[in-house]
Amino acid sequence: MMPMGTQEKPSSLENAVFYVGLLVFMGLVGYLVFQIFSNDALPADLTVHFERLPEEECGFEVRVFNKGETTAEAIDIVMDLEQSGEKVGEIEAQIDYLPIQSERRLRIKFENTNGRCDSLVLSSVVFMEP
Repeated sequence: MMPMGTQEKPSSLENAVFYVGLLVFMGLVGYLVFQIFSNDALPADLTVHFERLPEEECGFEVRVFNKGETTAEAIDIVMDLEQSGEKVGEIEAQIDYLPIQSERRLRIKFENTNGRCDSLVLSSVVFMEP
C-alpha cells in the first residue's frame, strides 16, 4: 500500500506501449493528410466492345468497362448501325452509374432494318465524374 500523496510511476512497458501507439496514430494522420493533398487517382477510363448476337438478326451485345480509378456517372453512348460503310441507323444508350473496375452489358436489337446491318460503330461516349 502506498502512502497518501505519492504517485506510482508508469512502468517502462506502459511507456513503450504509449509511445508506439502515439507513433502509429501520428503515422496514420500523416498518411491521410498526404492522400488529401496528393489525389493522383486516374480518371474513369471507359472502353466499349461490341459483339454480334447470332440469334438476333440485327442484335448486338455491348460491353462497357471502366478501367479507371474514378467512378463514371450519367454515361451516354451513341452508336451507329452501318451497312457497307453507310449509316442506316443510330441508337443511344444511357448508364446511370459505372463503378471503378466494373463492367455493364447491354443488349441492342435494331428493328425495321430489312436485314441491313453488318456493323455497329461507336460514335461518342460522354460521362461525368463525381
